[in-house]
Amino acid sequence: MGFVFQVAVRHSPPFFHRSIRRVQLAECSGSPLMVFQGLRHATRGRSGRITATALYIFGYINVFTLWSVALEKFFAPSKVGLWYVPGQISSLTLVNNTIPPDGGRELMGWWLVPSVVFLGWLLHYITNKTAQWWIRRYRFRHRQGPEMSFCIGG
Repeated sequence: MGFVFQVAVRHSPPFFHRSIRRVQLAECSGSPLMVFQGLRHATRGRSGRITATALYIFGYINVFTLWSVALEKFFAPSKVGLWYVPGQISSLTLVNNTIPPDGGRELMGWWLVPSVVFLGWLLHYITNKTAQWWIRRYRFRHRQGPEMSFCIGG
């Protein structure tokens, strides 16, 4: 099977070869840009490509939002935090550089910084692993099975 795949890639159009190479690199890469390019090549339909792109970008927007909260806490500590107004169950609010709610208590204080950095890292990890799973699923469907894996040790 490996020989057949190599012959098929050598005698195929250059675009096909580049897209397969990007998909292979994205499967193991930790670079968000490389995973994003591989994800776009691994999704052939328009709706699948739009969905995959939107979910990947949405994940990274949330990562950067969490990390910006941690960074902003150092510059405006009284305006950034997790606030709760006693007596109102639905008043739990993450405030970033705005006026905190009247009568509200800050729940985490400076513990907010390591918490949102960890949550941002966790969301980054989950976003990348989900995208790499999507890429791996595409490769297995197109007869590029585990024996053709590009990853070292995988």
